Amino acid sequence: MLRRLGGRGVFAARWVAFARTLVPRLAGGAGMPYRRFAPWNLAGVATWVSGSILLGNLAGESYESVSRLLGRATGAVGVLLVCLVAIVLAGRWLGRNPDPARALLSRARRCRRCAGSAAGTGCCSSCSRCT
Repeated sequence: MLRRLGGRGVFAARWVAFARTLVPRLAGGAGMPYRRFAPWNLAGVATWVSGSILLGNLAGESYESVSRLLGRATGAVGVLLVCLVAIVLAGRWLGRNPDPARALLSRARRCRRCAGSAAGTGCCSSCSRCT
C-alpha cells in the first residue's frame, strides 16, 4: 500500500488507530526514503492532533448546553440503547440456536480443556471428565 500510495498513505494512516503505530515500520520496510516520509508524517500528525483537540474542545463547550436541553432524557436514551443492543444480540443468538436449552446444556457439558464433547467425540481424554 505504501508503495502504491506513497506519502498519501502515510498521511491517511495517521487517522487510523491501529495503522498509526505501524506506519513508520512499514514505511521503513517498504524502503521509503526518510526525506519523503517525514513531511507526510508531520502533516498527518499535525492534522490528527489539531482535529482531536478541536473536536474535544467543541464537545466540552457544548456539553452543558446539550445536557441542559436533554436533561433526564439522556439516561433514558442510554438505557434504551443498552436494551436495544441486548435484544439484538439475544435475537442473533436465538437465530443460530433454535433450541436454546439444548444449546446451553451442550455448552456446559463440553470439556473446557479441549472444547470437545463429553460423549468422547473430538475429546482429549486427558482430563477426568473426558475419560
